[in-house]
Formats: sequence, structure tokens, C-alpha cells
Amino acid sequence: MDASWAAALVSNRSLDNSTFPLGYTEPDLGGLRFDLCGAHYLVSKPLHFPAGGGGNFYLSGGSIHADPEVFPEDDFVVQVDGLPINSAHAVRYRYLTFENLELDGAHRAAGCLLLIAVEEIRVLQTLCAGYTQRGLWTRG
Repeated sequence: MDASWAAALVSNRSLDNSTFPLGYTEPDLGGLRFDLCGAHYLVSKPLHFPAGGGGNFYLSGGSIHADPEVFPEDDFVVQVDGLPINSAHAVRYRYLTFENLELDGAHRAAGCLLLIAVEEIRVLQTLCAGYTQRGLWTRG
């Protein structure tokens, strides 16, 4: 599975922030749903959300497994790295939902889900297994 899937999905959507409360600058992804359809994916590098940020996004319904041979040992299986582009905005992602997922670090990945500079996240019925440091880690 190509780790740039989120960027490709976002680039094909018309983005605006009209549905967000006044003052939020992240693009509204309009309830974009990425359904894994119950499939099992073996990844050799983290699934990394684009740094541009966004909100109103939903990932669900499948398994993502780190490749036990080549996955980077200091990375998380799914990384939402919303580090601010400038100091004026501390948050780059809002209103994200992760549901009905299995995230497996294969006893190699540092963790399963890394959330940096995000707000209002829901992690529902998600199993994090086989990580070496932290299953779910939030910063900022």
C-alpha cells in the first residue's frame, strides 16, 4: 500500500473551511471516508497524513500491519503529523475518527497511532498490538 494515499485523496477533493467554527483555518475534508473494506494491508513504511492538515476525516474497517522485516523501528504505523507550518496555528488536524481498525506494529514499530498537533479525535473500537513503545501517542 502506497503511504501517500491520504495526500491523493485530499488532492482530489474540493476543500474549504465553511463548516468549521469561525477562526479555524484547516480545510474541511467534508466527511471524507477511507474504508479499508475489511482488508489486511502490510506496509513497509508508516501511513503518513499530509502536513497541510485538515478536518472531518474518517478511517475505518480493516487491518494495517507493519512489515516485520523492513518497517522503521522508530516510526508509528499511522502518523498524523499536524506540526504547525507557522507559529500562528498550533493545530493542523481536527475532527478525525479512527474506527474498527487493527493496527499491528509486528513487534517492530514504535507504536500504532501517532497524533501530533491534533484536536477532537475519536478512536473507537481500534486494536493496537505489537508495538515496542506506545500504542497511541498524542503530542501538542
